[in-house]
Amino acid sequence: MHRAVGDFIQDLADNALEAGAGLVSIVVKETDEAVKVEIMDNGCGMDQELLQRIRDPYYTDGKKHPGRKVGLGIPFLIQTVD
Repeated sequence: MHRAVGDFIQDLADNALEAGAGLVSIVVKETDEAVKVEIMDNGCGMDQELLQRIRDPYYTDGKKHPGRKVGLGIPFLIQTVD
């Protein structure tokens, strides 16, 4: 699996934990044609408005993430997997 995919998985798992998730489940299925990643958590989630806003590379909520090891951002994740 490509290193960037692992970085994205780590970033999404970190986001889930920062959102208060106590449980994060990651399932990776790789075939010759594709890699499918499912990440599920029991964090606080996002409303529909925020789900749309996080796709904008210029949007930020202004909060810092001290000690974070990865922070690639949802727009870069979307761009890379597309």
